[in-house]
Amino acid sequence: MPNRTNAAPESLNAPDLPAAAPVGRLALALARMARENMAREGGTDGPLVHVAESGRRADALAACVAALAPDLPMARLPAWDCFPYDRMPPSQACMGARMSVLRRLAEGGLAEGGADAPALVLTTPAALLRRVPPRTVWAQGRLAFRVGEAFDPPAVEAALVRLGYRHDERADEPGEAAMRPHVLDVFPASADRPVRIEHTDGRVAAIHDVDPATSATTADRDALDLDPASEIVRMPDAEATPLPQGAEHRLAERYEGLETLFDYAPRARLVLDPDAAEIANDVLRDVADAHAAAVALASAEETRRPPLPPDTLHLGNEEWEAALARRLVATVPHADENEASGVPRFVLQERPRRAFARFVRSHREAGRRVVLCADASTSPLFLRRAHAALGERPDRIGSFDEVAKAEAGALLALAVPLEAGFVDRASDAVLVAAADLLGEVGRADTGPASPMDDPSLPSVGDVVVHAEHGIGRLEGLERVATHEADAEEAGEAVRLAYADGATLLVPVEELDRVWRHGGADDRVTLDRLDTDTWAKRRAGIEAAIAETARDLARLAAERAAAKAPALQAAERDLARFAARFPHPPTADQASAIAAVTADLARETPMDRLVCGDVGYGKTEVALRAAAIAAFAGKQVALVAPTTVLARQHAQTMHARFSGFGIETAQLSRLVSAAEAARVREGLADGSIRIVVGTHALAGEDVRFADLGLVIVDEEQRFGAEDKEALRRLEAGVHVLTLTATPIPATLAGSLAGLRDLSTIATPPVMRKPVRTARAEWDDGLVREALARERERGGQSFVVVPRIADIAAIEERLRALVPDLRVAVAHGRMKPAAIDEAMVGFASGEDPPDVLLATDIVESGLDVPRANTMLIVHPDRFGLAQLHQLRGRVGRGARQAHCWLLTEPGAELADATSERLDALVAHDRLGSGFALSLRDLDLRGAGALLGETQAGHVAEIGIGLHRDLVARALAAQHEDEPERRRVQAVTRLALGVAGAIPEAEIASPDMRLELYARLARLESEEALDALCDEIEDRFGIAADALGPVVTLARLRLRAGALGVLRLEAGPAALAVTLHEDVARRLAKKRLAEPASLDGNRLIYARETDDAAARLALAEKLIDALETLLEG
Repeated sequence: MPNRTNAAPESLNAPDLPAAAPVGRLALALARMARENMAREGGTDGPLVHVAESGRRADALAACVAALAPDLPMARLPAWDCFPYDRMPPSQACMGARMSVLRRLAEGGLAEGGADAPALVLTTPAALLRRVPPRTVWAQGRLAFRVGEAFDPPAVEAALVRLGYRHDERADEPGEAAMRPHVLDVFPASADRPVRIEHTDGRVAAIHDVDPATSATTADRDALDLDPASEIVRMPDAEATPLPQGAEHRLAERYEGLETLFDYAPRARLVLDPDAAEIANDVLRDVADAHAAAVALASAEETRRPPLPPDTLHLGNEEWEAALARRLVATVPHADENEASGVPRFVLQERPRRAFARFVRSHREAGRRVVLCADASTSPLFLRRAHAALGERPDRIGSFDEVAKAEAGALLALAVPLEAGFVDRASDAVLVAAADLLGEVGRADTGPASPMDDPSLPSVGDVVVHAEHGIGRLEGLERVATHEADAEEAGEAVRLAYADGATLLVPVEELDRVWRHGGADDRVTLDRLDTDTWAKRRAGIEAAIAETARDLARLAAERAAAKAPALQAAERDLARFAARFPHPPTADQASAIAAVTADLARETPMDRLVCGDVGYGKTEVALRAAAIAAFAGKQVALVAPTTVLARQHAQTMHARFSGFGIETAQLSRLVSAAEAARVREGLADGSIRIVVGTHALAGEDVRFADLGLVIVDEEQRFGAEDKEALRRLEAGVHVLTLTATPIPATLAGSLAGLRDLSTIATPPVMRKPVRTARAEWDDGLVREALARERERGGQSFVVVPRIADIAAIEERLRALVPDLRVAVAHGRMKPAAIDEAMVGFASGEDPPDVLLATDIVESGLDVPRANTMLIVHPDRFGLAQLHQLRGRVGRGARQAHCWLLTEPGAELADATSERLDALVAHDRLGSGFALSLRDLDLRGAGALLGETQAGHVAEIGIGLHRDLVARALAAQHEDEPERRRVQAVTRLALGVAGAIPEAEIASPDMRLELYARLARLESEEALDALCDEIEDRFGIAADALGPVVTLARLRLRAGALGVLRLEAGPAALAVTLHEDVARRLAKKRLAEPASLDGNRLIYARETDDAAARLALAEKLIDALETLLEG
């Protein structure tokens, strides 16, 4: 360990810092200060530490600094994303990020010339005040991999556990590792993507970066230095067992003594945001309050250990004040609302492009350099608009340092995510942000990518449905030899269990007939193999699906032929309206808004479905559509499924449209009779432009003077009669439908031409992930969670699965937290009572602290103050329900928590336990679709195809229903020439066995996934991509998989030719052809030994073994391709 001086940093004259806003200007000033620090005494001074008021502000500063000064060593030290003295631990991503910063400081401070040591640390009061592990941990605190160096799998596996990593079958979350033969996938806790390490013969063969969405490798590297995924780092001689949950809250017991950031950086200088010092004091008070509450809980529970004193885990007040006295060099001044940044908001002016061009021209003529700034997602649009306005293209630069080297009056472009432009007098430059010209589209946040798991792929233990045999249970994989194959050459088959103990073996190459059902195990009845019940059931459902598809196609055709008024609004009005949205839209939101705007401008009625995860911003899309229609002089009706949701939408509409001269109103049972009469009159005479209500808006007593747009929220929650009434309301007007249901890609693709679809798959920038943990019900935990939420001014949900559970839980809550007010809501209460409870909780002047409810709160309740949820008996909910419920909290700016509380001592089924673990693991933003697609197709079907189809999903399962729907919808396009090409599903019966080697992929679920994907491929290009993925993920070349890939390719080639079946006997091959193909082939001259009998092509030739039959089949397909192409 370097011996660093603890002397205070040398004094610096307080710099003339710019105001707190815009963020980009402050980021540039901090980068310059950090460089000045680096230059002092030859680069021997400590880092500059900027303490931002919030984590979000620190993130924004970090993004700007990274783009403006990419060569400046910088670090972002986050705060723990959990409460002090909580039972829920900080996330591994959070701890990994913190440990990465500490390691960089420990391994080479500026005084020692460490190349990786940060010159600028961006942090927050809560992060800075927390004590950290001592520097001595870094003697054994990381794991290094180098290409060509030794790799001992057992030792590596143990080391990963000691560093806090979790072992899983996939490494798709920070802090996870997946160890397989020859391949280690690890997701560094401080990184944004996994890394794959290939090893052979005890040596590291290669190291690759991995795309988390596709598992494909993206770049090679020579080395990987893996930082810990926990702040508890155990030495090599410690037992390699996972840490107990919440162990980090007793961090001081794990080390001889904790340190502070200032021990790691003794000569650090501090710069504070305007209110950072006051926030630091608030943090220390919160810690003291949390400690007092924890002490009280511990004294009430004999089994609970007393909490550690606050000063063992955090700096004390005196330490903090001393640090400020020694290290503070500047405090950022507050932004003056009257002080202009020097760059106007062109988007709000009468003619934005002309104002932009005039501004740029005037500064360039004055000799100033103009820098156009946008992030990667908005840069193309911004530069196109700028080129159109200016008539020239800018020169691209890679950092702000290049600005000073450019000629006076130069026009430059730099990739930097500025929220607003500013004038930088030091470089005589003007930075113009994309948002200045484009508005919110110019500051769209792309959000994190989310992998989209396919919910139709079955796993061992799943309830599945076989297309021909019905519902069974997948018990596992079995080796099955062909008539001449020995055990080593045997293929694999899946074993399906049916009623009465019957079983069915399905070859893995036929897994395209087997789909995951998706229903709850206890609600599914297995079919019998010896009856025709399944065949009759499926035939009836297929007929109903076909009828629904015909109705959809007819409605789409009618809508395409119908007329509706083209709606457009002044750009300035829309920009003013958008400016009231306090957050940058995500890229998906911006795309949906653009699509809706284009739809409304056409003279054909819009029929667009906006699908998005819980709280992902669908309402803002609806508000923009309403603004266009209202500004164009038309009336808007927003229909919600519940009075509570209608009330919340009405409040939002009123707030957003106030000051625009547009009257909004509400029509539901929550308004008085007199108010309802006034609203009906206003709608009839046109004085009320926007109305929000329930399905009552479609009643015969409601008349509109000039209705132009109908918005339907949560369409899947309306009944059949309500939907029929809505269709009458929607006739001849634009329609926008919102649903919280993620729509599977396969179904979305099939809907092309039938309904326009926008998907919002990225979360708003202001949302934090809901921290989720699993525990048995514990009175102390419940008391602590609810009391702590109330102490920070928030509210809590307690959710139970059954109405029968309400009374007992209510009694228990009143005993545990008698000073908290508890409201109750469930489906057997009178509608008025439900409204009173839920509206009071959501928006009352003095709302209850806790809402105890059933899943009635699953959707349609927006309570920004609610940030804690306790779900009792979570094993009785589906995964999708749990995800929807969790989405009710964390809708404000504060960190939210969700506890899954199971019965003490209860033994859960493996599938149930895995479901709960999945929810805990997928608590990052953007993971909603990965969870929801497993269960939510039921609601997707109801939203898209009608209520009866939702019942069909429950009957035949998610996957098969999707397949039948896709086929039925495709059949509606049969008369289109581009869809007439014959594409058959080929069945192979060649007596050729093939299996993925267990030595390479030991997990049955992994092999099962690959078999299912191979069986469902639709093109050779997709097969090639899958082979590349297998080689990437598992280190297995395609040729090492043997006949598995060859058979898949043969099936695809044969299917493209219209081959229905390809089978082999000892003396011949037989090919069954599609009738269209057979007719074409009949016109050709066939050479012996080939002959055509109807639609069967016989190729008479004896073969000796499986390899010969496979080679002959490939030659036959070659010959067919040549014949049919000629």
